[in-house]
Amino acid sequence: MELDDLFEERPWGYELAVPEVLVPLDLELEGDELRAAAAGLVDQQAALGLVVARRRKKWFHYLVRAWDDARTQHAWDAWAMVYDADGLPAQAILWVHGGEREHPDDADAEIRSLQSNLAVAREGDVGERDVSVVGLPAGPAVRVRVRAEDEPGRRRSLLIDGVSYWVPVPGEPDMLLLTLSTPVLVLADVLAEIADEVAQTLRFTP
Repeated sequence: MELDDLFEERPWGYELAVPEVLVPLDLELEGDELRAAAAGLVDQQAALGLVVARRRKKWFHYLVRAWDDARTQHAWDAWAMVYDADGLPAQAILWVHGGEREHPDDADAEIRSLQSNLAVAREGDVGERDVSVVGLPAGPAVRVRVRAEDEPGRRRSLLIDGVSYWVPVPGEPDMLLLTLSTPVLVLADVLAEIADEVAQTLRFTP
């Protein structure tokens, strides 16, 4: 599934249980409303003692970028992790997308194709991709964990660690893609566990 294949609007529904540590982002917002919401979210987390005061400005810019990236990627829903943990900014973003399947009439062929294609290294990858077929309550899926540069070739490129679930929608020619990623590599294993827990709660609805 390439970016051009992603749906801007969802043709079916889904349910997902996301832990409170990930805060929902309203993707209908843009411009001044988006920036006001980002500032309000930072203020909220600061009032709860979850954000260090000296990092408020950095958190604001991080959230604006996360919001913009989610909209650019045609995400249907997005959540952000916004708190300072043991002196580190615990940054992460969870996105949900949907798009067309390569094999709309054959879920087994779709899984095999995904497993093969997603195992191929991409520019910017660091280390080998971890690709496996997993059984979710919502159906079979392909899980991918990869560490890669966000802007390969650029001196200031960040390393991003992410876990994605590619889930064919039962009875539909479509796919759901769930991704949780972070630039804070010391938290990557913990966040991978969160991604796995969230994926287990996925349910499709009419």
